[in-house]
Amino acid sequence: MENRLPSSVLTDADLLTNSPIPHVPSDQCFSQLNETPHSVPCMSPGAIIMTPTYYQKMPSPKETFLAYVVAIRDPLNLHLDIYWPEEIRNRYDSAIHYEYTFISEELSEDVYIRPAYSCHLRGVEIISTAPNDFFNMKEAYITVSKHILRSGGWVLVSVSDIDIYRRILINIFDVVTRKSINNELLKKLSSRTGEPIAKEYTRPVRNRTMFQPDKELIPKDYSIVF
Repeated sequence: MENRLPSSVLTDADLLTNSPIPHVPSDQCFSQLNETPHSVPCMSPGAIIMTPTYYQKMPSPKETFLAYVVAIRDPLNLHLDIYWPEEIRNRYDSAIHYEYTFISEELSEDVYIRPAYSCHLRGVEIISTAPNDFFNMKEAYITVSKHILRSGGWVLVSVSDIDIYRRILINIFDVVTRKSINNELLKKLSSRTGEPIAKEYTRPVRNRTMFQPDKELIPKDYSIVF
């Protein structure tokens, strides 16, 4: 694998300090070249905020792909350069993505341009109950970042649906141990409280019964058609 460490991945010394979790500046998230209409900068002053769209159910491929971490927005949101077949790449073209540039130490001295996709860890929700919300987020950030640092910025990834914010829902795996990082977050206990830092997230499913009011509470002069 190529040796190219993204500038947005922190060192161990950075991760173990008591400073707040950093957000990646927008000038590190995007190249000044070839920004596409699908581009959305990281959360920083001047960032473009995407309005929710619709959830896109995708036929999930069974394969696991190699991916390079271009940026870490927070423990659950990564920007990935995914090495997948063109057929599958075209399937996910509606997901938010942008082009970035890099130079590889193993390849020629040319400047390479590749797409990076906005991705979200599937089925994981950081427990945000006060007063431990900040500490849970920070421990999750350290856990994810250490895996990425140990592998030089590379992960294995399986892709799923596209959510309402046009992020690809993913499961990521350590390239050495092949263990699921999603599952590791769900099992991790806080070093501060001994309680879990994350819980399983299940997407709410809307159905017809959710919008049917209790008939006993409806005034008699109202006429409701289902």
